[in-house]
Amino acid sequence: MSSLSARLTLVIATLGLAAAGTAAWMSWQNRQEMRAGMKELAALSVRPALMVQADARPGAGLYLSNQGVGPAVVQEVRMALAAPDGTLTWMGYPDAANGANLNLWQFLGLPSVNEGLPEGVAAIAAPPQAGTIYGPGQGADLIRFPPVGQLPAEWRSANETAADAALQGLMLCVTYQGLDGNAYRLDRGGLCTREITDKDRRYTGSAP
Repeated sequence: MSSLSARLTLVIATLGLAAAGTAAWMSWQNRQEMRAGMKELAALSVRPALMVQADARPGAGLYLSNQGVGPAVVQEVRMALAAPDGTLTWMGYPDAANGANLNLWQFLGLPSVNEGLPEGVAAIAAPPQAGTIYGPGQGADLIRFPPVGQLPAEWRSANETAADAALQGLMLCVTYQGLDGNAYRLDRGGLCTREITDKDRRYTGSAP
């Protein structure tokens, strides 16, 4: 075999190896993309999506619901109220620091919200505890005021304006997890991106 023929054979063999390597790499890349796509589709098929609706009118309140396609497991709940100077009063529910059974109505500045109501009628406040599971389409009232027909005029004059201000100003951060293993956040008022500062306050069972 001449020197030229040998070189041509080597070039052809090298090109063949390169083509085979490229084909193998492209096949591997396609498999990786398919795996990633399947993983993403699987995650989408079980992804939860907690949402909150706020309405301070009688009969309404603060409603938390799962509008996703998989169950949501609550990990942590944080709440805060902003002061006129921009500082926050924080509250974890329950407060891990002291284990207190915290009074949400007191935190909101409505400690007497259930005074003067007819027997069997009450305004409720029940933030979700860690470990609570909401399936797709399920929800719960975090805050609920009685219907207008059950509210005496004295109650409305004493509480309605304050209740509206408290509900509209309540900041909320709920961290929850889906079956895909990912953590998600429901953020009302930008609380999830805030950190407590030395000027803020922490509610620990007494009025802020």
